[in-house]
Amino acid sequence: MKKFNGAIEATALIEGFNQAWTIAVAEYHQTTIVLAGRPVRLRVVGTLLNKKLLTVWQHLTLGADTNQTADLEILLWDHSLMSRTEDAHINLPDSLGASIEISINNRYVLSRQQGLTTLLDREKSRLIGYLCANKALSFRAQARPLEQLLRLWHRDLGINVIHAAMVAKNNQGVLLAGPSGAGKSTSALACLRAGFTYLGDDQVGLEAANSQTYLGHSLYNSILLNQDSLDKFPDLIDYAMIDRDQEESKNLIILSQIHQSLIVKFALIKVIILPRVSQESVTYLSPAKQSQALMQMLPNCLTLYPSWHREDFNTLATLIKDIPAYWLNLGGNPVDIAKCIHEAILKN
Repeated sequence: MKKFNGAIEATALIEGFNQAWTIAVAEYHQTTIVLAGRPVRLRVVGTLLNKKLLTVWQHLTLGADTNQTADLEILLWDHSLMSRTEDAHINLPDSLGASIEISINNRYVLSRQQGLTTLLDREKSRLIGYLCANKALSFRAQARPLEQLLRLWHRDLGINVIHAAMVAKNNQGVLLAGPSGAGKSTSALACLRAGFTYLGDDQVGLEAANSQTYLGHSLYNSILLNQDSLDKFPDLIDYAMIDRDQEESKNLIILSQIHQSLIVKFALIKVIILPRVSQESVTYLSPAKQSQALMQMLPNCLTLYPSWHREDFNTLATLIKDIPAYWLNLGGNPVDIAKCIHEAILKN
């Protein structure tokens, strides 16, 4: 992985943000949101960019202005608002195709992903960057903006972002874990439709609050579904935005636009559910061994570098040791999913 200085790039990005603010002050917006239970100040130059970001963070929004000291400051601007003559000179290293680069002293992390160029200053707890000129916010970035650097910021707080979905009933949270295509998103959506609260369909912050007590934190209120999964919920088709540019099309649904009161910031983790496709006609639970749960969860977490390292294995192993796990053998009727998951909660 290529190393760079970081301080020079951070200064250039600060200057770029200030210049954008001066040029397009009418499109400046400030909002405070909550991530991992911490206040985060979001400052954006670009009305459309701000709207897209707040869409997936609507359930995490505190308001336009609060007196709280922010644990993280996010500064972003839409580069297309700046004309050629006004364009700030952003002196960034050549990426050589890399989407993540870390500075020599590990203080700065640069991300080029989904049309956004962003830099995390881990010492100052500041994330700054811009939407590249003449580029729309990519489909995945609309669903999960700034995901790489926010995962790293969570880890610096001692919170691991894991590859899992999460729902809850009466604040009793259920982690839905396993490889892509196992049925996590479908199961989470089925539970939401049955009155469960919802925290996420792909990434959840895992915090060890104290001995044998774990919190799951929501990062986004969006869900990405393939067409087969969406077809199981035909009444949601009108809410879906489809990404036709990708080889495997995905449908994006912003759940706060449909079930705003059921999208929550955090919940206690009481049960781990491992969905898997079954040839049976009905959906049912069966006990899962700790080793099985670990093998279902670990490989997907290791791909979340640089926010997940091998030493985080102990965090995941301890969670699996403390929290009971069940296989969710998926039959043909999604209505049965929520009933089985509620049954798992009642058992524990």
